Amino acid sequence: IARSLETLFRGRLDSVLEILALHYANSDCIHKAAEYLIRSGEKSLEKYAVEESHGYYERAYRLLNRIAAPTDVELAMLIDLIIKWYFAFNKRGLFREMLDLLRSHEAAVNDFGDPLRTGMYTVCMGWALQRRELVAESYTYLTRALQIGQDLGDDNLIGYSSAGLCWTCTDLGLMDEALTYGRQAAKVAERIKTDHELIRFNLTGMGLLHF
Repeated sequence: IARSLETLFRGRLDSVLEILALHYANSDCIHKAAEYLIRSGEKSLEKYAVEESHGYYERAYRLLNRIAAPTDVELAMLIDLIIKWYFAFNKRGLFREMLDLLRSHEAAVNDFGDPLRTGMYTVCMGWALQRRELVAESYTYLTRALQIGQDLGDDNLIGYSSAGLCWTCTDLGLMDEALTYGRQAAKVAERIKTDHELIRFNLTGMGLLHF
């Protein structure tokens, strides 16, 4: 059924992502199931159906995490999933669970050795620590992520780490640093205007700074 749907809806698969995820999740095609579950999670999060999104990501995680000896492709898929899933955790306020999940895979992410993935994962760690009020540790992670972003010249990584540092520096009483990082994130957000999550997060951080 799933393969027939892929053929029938070629070019407009977004309209049947959830159905494809359901059918592949009941098959032995773990990669396909995880792919469509993740895409369904992204689609749900875009329309702010946060609990629904969380559910799709959780099912994809269970599939990928049970692979005993994952290939590099499977591990990359798992890392990308956890980074995407972070935003659903954050919107639901599940900060402790979010940090526990990130910590449980941190060593594997570092061993994987992809600088961009490591950088974005480090951003998520920094944000999660800030949410748990572990702000000194948050600062360490976020400045490390920012350095990775600057070394790679990656706007996405620079923007998100800077936005996180705006929040964390405010919590630490480092108001001048917080303002500098907030302005830096805002400049990046102008260059990648389609990323509404970055804009929202930085604006709320700047608002907190000026409160």
